[in-house]
Amino acid sequence: MISLIFGIIFAIIAKKLLNIAENNCLFRYKNGIITMYIVMLICELKKVDVRPEDILKMKKKHPCGADSFLVLRSGMDFKLRCTGCGREFMIARSKIEKNIKSIIREKKEP
Repeated sequence: MISLIFGIIFAIIAKKLLNIAENNCLFRYKNGIITMYIVMLICELKKVDVRPEDILKMKKKHPCGADSFLVLRSGMDFKLRCTGCGREFMIARSKIEKNIKSIIREKKEP
């Protein structure tokens, strides 16, 4: 009985925290360490799987007019190449993840 109540409370808290975490994974409430860890887990689950050689379709366009970018390097930041003009640049993961519209991944033949 106690575990059922705990599960329901946990589900309610997780749902509220998911709404908080969707806003750039920021957490400004002081509800304790456990709550902070839940938000950190939700933020980790939201990470997008971007690999080198993927093509990212973005919500915003590059100044040259193209909206797709080739991923050259991924990690805490990305090195991207514009498919329109060929300019290469580095940008933080947090800025890229919220602006991705879709990921085009070509299947590699074995």
